Amino acid sequence: MLGSLGDINQISDPKLHAQVFEYLVKLTDTLIKIKLNQGVSPDNQSTPQPPDLVPPLTLILPWCFGALNLPDTFENGRLSALQLLCTVTLNCEPQHRSYLPHFYRALHLALNSTSKAPVYTVLKYLGPRFLSLQLPGFSLLLLDLINACNVVLSSSDLSKTVPRSEAVSILGGLLSLPDDFTQLTVLEPTHNIQMVSCPDIKDHVVNILLRTGRREPAGMARCIALSALGIFVYRELTNQTLHPRVTDAMNVILLALKFNNKIIAQLASNTLFLLCDHAPLLWAQYPRIADSVIRTLCAALFLHAPLGSTAGESDKALGTALLLCLGEWCMKLGPTRLLEISEYGEKRATCLLLLIFNVLHKLITGNTSDEGSGLSQPSLNDDFDPNILLDNFEKLSPNSSPTKSKQCHQAIILCAKTILAHIVTHLGHFPMAIGAARLSSLVVEHDDVPNLTSDELSASIFTAPNIQLFMLNPNVIASLVELPALELPGGGITAGLSTAKRQVRVLLRDLSGKACWDASILYRSPDNHKNNHNNDNSDLPKVEIPKWSTSCYSQPESLMVGNQTHLPQRAMRHRSPNILPDTTNSAADLDQLDDLLQYLGHTSPECLESFDRKLNEPSLSPVSYDLEQEAIASVISERNMEVEYNRQSQFLEGMMAQPVLRPSSRLSSSSSENDTCNQRLVGDIDETKFQQCRLLFSQLGLTGWEHRKELHLLSKTDRLLRELRNLDTQPCRETHKVAIIYVAPGQEDKNSVLSNQGGSAAYEQFLASLAWEIELEGHTGFLGGLPRQGSTGLTAPYTATSFLEAIFHVATRMPGDSPEAVLNKV
Repeated sequence: MLGSLGDINQISDPKLHAQVFEYLVKLTDTLIKIKLNQGVSPDNQSTPQPPDLVPPLTLILPWCFGALNLPDTFENGRLSALQLLCTVTLNCEPQHRSYLPHFYRALHLALNSTSKAPVYTVLKYLGPRFLSLQLPGFSLLLLDLINACNVVLSSSDLSKTVPRSEAVSILGGLLSLPDDFTQLTVLEPTHNIQMVSCPDIKDHVVNILLRTGRREPAGMARCIALSALGIFVYRELTNQTLHPRVTDAMNVILLALKFNNKIIAQLASNTLFLLCDHAPLLWAQYPRIADSVIRTLCAALFLHAPLGSTAGESDKALGTALLLCLGEWCMKLGPTRLLEISEYGEKRATCLLLLIFNVLHKLITGNTSDEGSGLSQPSLNDDFDPNILLDNFEKLSPNSSPTKSKQCHQAIILCAKTILAHIVTHLGHFPMAIGAARLSSLVVEHDDVPNLTSDELSASIFTAPNIQLFMLNPNVIASLVELPALELPGGGITAGLSTAKRQVRVLLRDLSGKACWDASILYRSPDNHKNNHNNDNSDLPKVEIPKWSTSCYSQPESLMVGNQTHLPQRAMRHRSPNILPDTTNSAADLDQLDDLLQYLGHTSPECLESFDRKLNEPSLSPVSYDLEQEAIASVISERNMEVEYNRQSQFLEGMMAQPVLRPSSRLSSSSSENDTCNQRLVGDIDETKFQQCRLLFSQLGLTGWEHRKELHLLSKTDRLLRELRNLDTQPCRETHKVAIIYVAPGQEDKNSVLSNQGGSAAYEQFLASLAWEIELEGHTGFLGGLPRQGSTGLTAPYTATSFLEAIFHVATRMPGDSPEAVLNKV
């Protein structure tokens, strides 16, 4: 029926000619939809046979080529013909593309036209898909496309007819081509058909993208340019080709964090998150850039920090993106690099880790308004515009509810607390020996505790005298468990050492998960074990001491064995002023400090406060002589009262106690007999169930007054037990499950696609490079709903970082030989 119309280019009226081509555009779109849906069955259970009649998309191509030769009065019809040529070429079958030489000539002339309308039409309807099709001979038009995109992006026209986003997408697609495309010959961007070589074509594309990333006024095009620059840097770091413009591309991405538009700033943060895969290489090759990444992320957190009631969903999305990006970069760089004293930036005398902790602490406490290290506005040297003139992003409905704003603000603070706890716990320790699948410990309070055989956390831990639970601060719950010394294979890390008979297990629960440590007192090392073995008995008392005896009273208790010699408070003898006091010339009646001050004043007179007084001479009293004597008399009187009280109360029954002895130790088998002998000499000491825990608790400084406001002993209730169980089941990392489905050629229905038990070689290679394979039966990490029994396969691709876990549900790995098995895949 279309052929019966004759040659539509014979229509003399330009307006009617344009209307006919506009109708052909709509008709072609309808035919393409019919073609795409011909292989879909109504029930989606089977794929029908290929249809005999396919819509003739190429029937109108002669009219399109003929319309391109019409005079300028038929411009609207020519533009519709160009649109039809691009649309049909991208959607027709490969065997019908015998017209490509004519098509390339038409594109060459249109892209180099003096009028902007043909350039805009070709770029808008050709798009980046033209590059992905890899049509024969498409590389001839590379220089034409680059020149046309440059013309579009250099224009100040921001109307919807200008394909700025499509132009940037085409340039980004050119960077995805193999590196040897610079060796190809291309058409010279003129009206003549002439071949030229362009070895610097990649540099030309990168320069245009750098300029677009700095000053593009359209929001969508700016985002695409930043994404293309991120992919460019990632590819250069992956291949380690290290293009000279990598530094400039990184600077543009970092400057994008200054954007007043939060969507573009979040995109820059996500791009940096992608580049953290190559953080060590970036630090080695570009240390200044790697240092700037951490500092700029920290400054961006202050620049975009929400102000309580003004926080919204965009602030929440941007704040969490910046925090997660900062945390991932910290884990990739490691403690060694973060603790180096920086040589760059304004605060070059500090390490990056201190800056990170300060930023997170201020963000959590809300002290961001007085911080002076935020991002400043860019200078003219930066050649960067932090604003956009055309905001063509999808608009979200604003929500100014005070409750919603508070929730968004609290979400950012919670994320900052999580990042801080994560860095403190896992920096330099991930992954541990158990692998990346486990970030949180599987140990619970009742493990290895005698007489507690429950498989899960139960109320029996509340009645055990050797288990206590504390709240160290509002974010950390600690459990102290005292256990008998564990007999590990080979002795464990304390092999050959003399340790206590009991050990302390510390369990910490916070936002980063659950961590576990075992602590034990070490008494001697293998080096001095033999030397001290024969002297063990000499350190202990040789007489039996009755339980209640007046001889039990002694000087203040000390864990040190043996007597100590105390020097007099005031020495009666002095060295010569020119002799330096040291251990070789010391004596009991010499005051080391007094003689040292005397030596310093004699050898370095500039240290003297006044030349008529030595450093070791007491200064004049700030009060009168009578007041000084009165104060001395009061102190002496108080001391005499204490001595008299001690003398009268030393024989009271409540003051009697056994002397403090050396704690019992777990020695090697060779010294077990001597240990038994020593116990018989001093008698058995009844150690309490929580003695070692109290000792460790005190040594950690938790008994100090400064911790009393935050440290609390938790009440052992059923509610606490439920909360602990719930806390142990919560994932401490972001988790994702991704479905991978293989569609074979010609498959259109769900049943055929899900019944596939294998794929092509390219598909299997894709799976092998996606993640590492794990066995579901013994996997301790995130499973995403996959059962361990093997009903959905035995293995699955899995990957994990310190902040993320992802498992891939591969449909071809799951059984599909029955309708029930296919249904399980859905």
